[in-house]
Amino acid sequence: MKGLSDYFPNGASEKQRENFRKGLMKGECLSDAYQKWTVEEKCLDEQLSALSMLDSCFAYGGVSEFYVQKSYNHNESYYDYYLRDYLKAGGAKEEFDKMLEIQKKHFEHCSIEHSVYTDSEGLTYNSIIDYDEVVA
Repeated sequence: MKGLSDYFPNGASEKQRENFRKGLMKGECLSDAYQKWTVEEKCLDEQLSALSMLDSCFAYGGVSEFYVQKSYNHNESYYDYYLRDYLKAGGAKEEFDKMLEIQKKHFEHCSIEHSVYTDSEGLTYNSIIDYDEVVA
């Protein structure tokens, strides 16, 4: 079974992950597409979600936060939460860990832009700037 590390051996930017997910959806809405996906496609989608959360943790406190910060309404780290979902979708822990290590190296070619957006409550948000996409 192919994993994201096969598709993105050098890591994946947010735009690359969005385009990959759109390709999986084949023009359908996510809920309709998900019902038709193979086990492999569901595993890839779970990895995409985990990598998105890894981006968020990187933007707000470094990659290490992914392994220790508690997930929403759960008493487990983001890593454990997304790994659990990925394994339930039929994935292998080794592939999941491999992609996370690749993505951590990818972050060496990124920077964090602080306070890119302020919401109505005054909270500010950070963003990941992928150098490859700035040049492209």
